This record gives sequence, C-alpha cells and structure tokens, in this order.
Amino acid sequence: MLVGITGSNGFIGSHLINYFSKISKINFVEILKDDFLNNEIFKKVSKCNTIIHLAGLNRHNENRVIFDTNIDLTKKLIDALEKNSKVNHVIFSSSTQESKDNPYGKSKLKSKVLLSNWATSNSKYFTNLIIPNVFGPYCKPHYNSVVSTFSHQIINNDVPSIIVDNNIELIYIQNLVKKIDDILTKKYNYRKYTKELKIKYDKKISVSDLLLKLKKIKEDYIDNNILPN
Repeated sequence: MLVGITGSNGFIGSHLINYFSKISKINFVEILKDDFLNNEIFKKVSKCNTIIHLAGLNRHNENRVIFDTNIDLTKKLIDALEKNSKVNHVIFSSSTQESKDNPYGKSKLKSKVLLSNWATSNSKYFTNLIIPNVFGPYCKPHYNSVVSTFSHQIINNDVPSIIVDNNIELIYIQNLVKKIDDILTKKYNYRKYTKELKIKYDKKISVSDLLLKLKKIKEDYIDNNILPN
C-alpha cells in the first residue's frame, strides 16, 4: 500500500508522516501545495492506492478565499483521481465545523459531497472524518487551535480574550493520527463504500476553563518551577 498525503507539511500532515515513518512503517508520498499548481499531483496520485486529503486553508482575511481555495484543492484532487484507477480509498479530514454557517465549514461540507460522489460513481471507498479541535506540538497560534493561541498569549504576557465562551471538543494530535492509522490498517469494518466517522474527542471543556487551566500550568511550571500534573 502506498498512501498519498495532501497537506503533508501542515500540522496534522507532519505528525501523520512522523507516525507512519517511525511507528507504522506505512509507505507514503507527500503531495504538497506546489504539486496542485504544477500538475505534479497527477503523477503522484497515479502511484497511490489510498489518499488522505488534509490540504486546506483554515483562515484568511477574506472569507471567500477560504471557500474557493479548499474547493479548488478538492476538485484538482478529483481530477487526478479520475485519471487514475489504482486509488481505492480516499480519507478526508473534515471537521465539526462542517455543520456551521461559515466559509471553512461550508468548504468542508462541499468537499465531502464532491468526494463522496466520486467514490459512489467509481465504486471506491470514501471515509469522511468529522474531526474535533486538534491541539499539540507545532500547532500554530491564531490559526490551528485556541489551545495554541492561548498558550502563545500567556507565555508572552499578552491578555487572552474570550469572544464566545462555548464548550469545545479537543483531541490531542497523536491520538488523532493513531485513529487514522487504525482506519488504514483495517481496524474499522467497511460494509459500504462511503462511511462517515465522528472522531471521539479526548476532552470537552469551556473556553474559559481552558484558559484557566493553561494559566495554572504556566504559573506552576514557569513561575514556580513545579511540574504540572
């Protein structure tokens, strides 16, 4: 099995590659941003049996750019899939945001529909992963996760602000990549071609409680030289 990973240099992608390299020993090929631009994607996809589609834009000053960019990436991937009959399974990293009325969520929902239609039309397997908020090492502040944003602000003595104090569902990055690996190694039972998997979160917490927890970790570890629990 050769697995193609789009967005392999992103937050989830880089951890997934590290996991495949060091633990699972799964063979993979990285499909980078430039590959979508110079049509190298066609050559790389033609070598693969499975595709994990992680590439996408999380944030931008212009909302339309988020939607258009993510849909364009998905359509280019489908073009490459149409020209290659070896790929039997596509795994898509969607989000709990896909039910929300925002450009990022809408782009995830639209991409899911496009990929599901491709799978159904070609009798291929498609797995849509509904992923909660992911955090962990190398997570970018003000981009990937509120955990990294708060951590960055606290350590730099900035004052974090809470816009809406919702409960959020969090999953640690290593736990997420292990679940993706489980899907690849057939630990999930496929009885139908298209499948939706809601990834179980590790912790559900309010934004305000998260901020208090991170402040306490900083106070213990940085200020008082106490190793946090």
